[in-house]
Amino acid sequence: FHEPSLSLRAQRILAYTSATGWKDAVIPRNPQIVKRYNPQALVPKKPRNRHDDHPLVRAMMTRACQAVLDSEQELNAMDAANADGDLGRNMARAAQLVLQALNDGLLPMSRPAPFFFRLGDFLRGIDGTLSALLSVFFSRAARHLTQKGVERLQKKLDLKCQKKSRK
Repeated sequence: FHEPSLSLRAQRILAYTSATGWKDAVIPRNPQIVKRYNPQALVPKKPRNRHDDHPLVRAMMTRACQAVLDSEQELNAMDAANADGDLGRNMARAAQLVLQALNDGLLPMSRPAPFFFRLGDFLRGIDGTLSALLSVFFSRAARHLTQKGVERLQKKLDLKCQKKSRK
């Protein structure tokens, strides 16, 4: 494939290959402009309720997010060996969003399915392939938890805890 108006890079991308299963590249004629997803738009303005806090979940999430933030440069270096080198930056952005939501009391930590749905929402707005994969992972996990009735069990446990705390 040779077209003088295309850059050398574009010509190479569009060049024929004998690789099995490789589809021919195409030049988009009318590319769509996609509005960037903003995870902050999903964050409610005020905290849910005080029963949504869970000290163990908060501690584990804080520690995990801090580990990602501390490893940003190392993750970038590992990613640069095979890709564009922005994994650390993207994951650090996700960790910052999660920490902010934790500190603002905006994550339902005592309810697994809504908690995973919210994590999936946050990760959907971060650049990079891994963020998209993790978003799907957390959203599917939340859907599975909801379908299996874990939320109903959690509500029963919450009611028992509330009754005990009133005595």
